[in-house]
Amino acid sequence: MARDQFAVPIKCSACGQTGSVEWDRLCRFEPGIGFRRRLALVSKGFHNEFASTPQRDPKIVCDTCGIVSSEREPT
Repeated sequence: MARDQFAVPIKCSACGQTGSVEWDRLCRFEPGIGFRRRLALVSKGFHNEFASTPQRDPKIVCDTCGIVSSEREPT
């Protein structure tokens, strides 16, 4: 993991699969949208889907059951 990125644990609320995502530490500015986080890496067992609207962060989806996962607080 690069120094300008941070990892966040994730867990599927349906099947319990766990993993992590890495985000750029700095947000990027997009004209007409504002600041957005940039997803750098998704662990095996999950994939990224683009958000339905440009203002949103990417969606992290479980490969096993297709449920959108939320980030967890580090333990």
